[in-house]
Amino acid sequence: MSDATRPTRTQRLIVAAALCTFVALGVGSIARKSLTGDEVAHLPAGASYLLTGDFRLNAEHPPLLKMLAAIPVVLAGADVPLDHPSWAEAKTSPDAQWTFGGVFLFERNRARLDELLLLGRLPMIALGALLGWFVYRLARELFGAAAGTAAAVLFACSPTVIAHARLVTTDVGATAFGVGCLWLLAVFTRTGRRRTLLAAGALAGLAIASKYSSLLLLPTVAMLAVGALVARRGPWHDRPTAGARIAAAALDGAVFLVPALVVPVLSFAGDASAFLGGAGSVFANHDPNHRYYLLGHYSRDGFRSYYPVALAVKTALPVLLCALAGMWFAWRRRANGPHPLALAFATLPAAVLLVAASFNTHNIGVRHAMGVYPALFVLGGVTLAAAWGRGGAPRVAAALLLAWHVGGTAIAFPDYIPFVNESVALAGCDAADVLDDSNVEWGQDLRTLGDFVREQGIDSLALSVLSPTPPAIYDIPARVIHPRECFFPEPGWHAVGAHPLVRDRIYPVPGFRFHWLHDVDEVARVGNSIYVFRFRILEDGEPPARDFDGTQLTRRAWHDQGIAWLRRSFADSPNAGHLAHLLAAELCRAGRDLADARAAFATAKRAGVVRDEDFDAFRIRTLRNIDAEQAAPISK
Repeated sequence: MSDATRPTRTQRLIVAAALCTFVALGVGSIARKSLTGDEVAHLPAGASYLLTGDFRLNAEHPPLLKMLAAIPVVLAGADVPLDHPSWAEAKTSPDAQWTFGGVFLFERNRARLDELLLLGRLPMIALGALLGWFVYRLARELFGAAAGTAAAVLFACSPTVIAHARLVTTDVGATAFGVGCLWLLAVFTRTGRRRTLLAAGALAGLAIASKYSSLLLLPTVAMLAVGALVARRGPWHDRPTAGARIAAAALDGAVFLVPALVVPVLSFAGDASAFLGGAGSVFANHDPNHRYYLLGHYSRDGFRSYYPVALAVKTALPVLLCALAGMWFAWRRRANGPHPLALAFATLPAAVLLVAASFNTHNIGVRHAMGVYPALFVLGGVTLAAAWGRGGAPRVAAALLLAWHVGGTAIAFPDYIPFVNESVALAGCDAADVLDDSNVEWGQDLRTLGDFVREQGIDSLALSVLSPTPPAIYDIPARVIHPRECFFPEPGWHAVGAHPLVRDRIYPVPGFRFHWLHDVDEVARVGNSIYVFRFRILEDGEPPARDFDGTQLTRRAWHDQGIAWLRRSFADSPNAGHLAHLLAAELCRAGRDLADARAAFATAKRAGVVRDEDFDAFRIRTLRNIDAEQAAPISK
């Protein structure tokens, strides 16, 4: 070990403190966050694996991390519903995993939901801390102890990594094993010790046993090996001939590949067909009609720029700035740094992942590009170490960047899933204007909404959130928002998650868009992912209440505003029969613009919504019983 890579006592203490901070932030925010989307499938599936050795549930993800999370849950005596019909159905239906998970969490173990969720998440946080340690060791091996120490600090206060390290999912754990593999490979290229290479192969196998996309490690390692051969900078540089170097590299490749391929099969209890079958079902639950979202646009084919944009807004700006500068510093030190292939090890794995991700149309979260973050931390550590070592103004700048990074993470606590950096606010946008799904709302704030409901004394709440958890679990008196409320919101409280707010723009009933989600200011924001609205309708002569927090409108203004929104939707979807029918009814109720009402009625009749009735009869019937007439067309 060179002097550059040997850490001082102070550096060791900083790294230990950084990893402890990471664990504290993760554990401290667990109790505040409810169940998220994939955890409904992952945790019950892991419990079923441990009890049966059968991997039928959630086959699109390997079993290792799910079993790890489920160990304390099973030891705690959770009731696993293997007698429920969904267990048998899972043999032929991938969707049965969601039914099984719901029964496991919300029926058989309902009273222990929070306890079991905590037990399942703690091993994930431990894996997150392991990722931090591997990031430190990789940066230290490539660029020295100072860079490794700085990289550990950047890692420990990364909101997006913390957000997903505390969940029973596969992204952070797979990344941890992948970075560990790269670190040991870097050590091997410097020392040539085959036992290190064997351990690197085992870690690659653990990564593949955690997430199928970790198979990208294999071509990445191959490219690094070819680069070492060509540059004659790796463990084979002292061989006398090119043939000898290639033969030695081939032997070492076999040493690496054996554990890398055997370990994933062992995770399936030695059943290679289960491993291969799971790899083939990665997109088993993929909806081909789903429209992905980015920067206000939708696409069924996904976006090539999705992951670069997501990383740009979901990564703390100090990390991005330091990483960009770190590439320049690493390039300058490429010939005389601690490791001969430092720049390749720091950048190539992230580049391979980003290129592969650009062809992945499953654009639902930056978490699928989690493997890019270690590269950002390593390169950022290079910048901070270089600036700190120069003293004076560069050291002050490094201290300010670190303070900015740590302070931003502290301010965001515990709402790390919807975190976006300052560039979004500077553009006058919100997180939901840029991204959706697990980037902003994944069901994590339903518990916090329950606290809000109790604090406000709310006895009825119109609710639309992306949450797998029934609202009754947290005593939320919820009702479903009716499509007519797109234009005429009922008096009272409404809560809408950031994901449904984005999805509202492509509401499944043509033309029915909740305009007030975008045109009316929310009363509160729960967990920075659920928007709360409140409406009050004033009767004739009734003064607005001074202490009312929300939107107060006279009945006439409420109806006029609803008609304006309705006209806007009808202009966007002029052939939507149900929408035309509602517009005709509301204009008849208002007693004006009857020509427009007649035209809308004609559209509804052409669409088959209205039959055997002329406009005059429709108008008379509408005026007699307007409320029933308004609701009926939408529900047909």
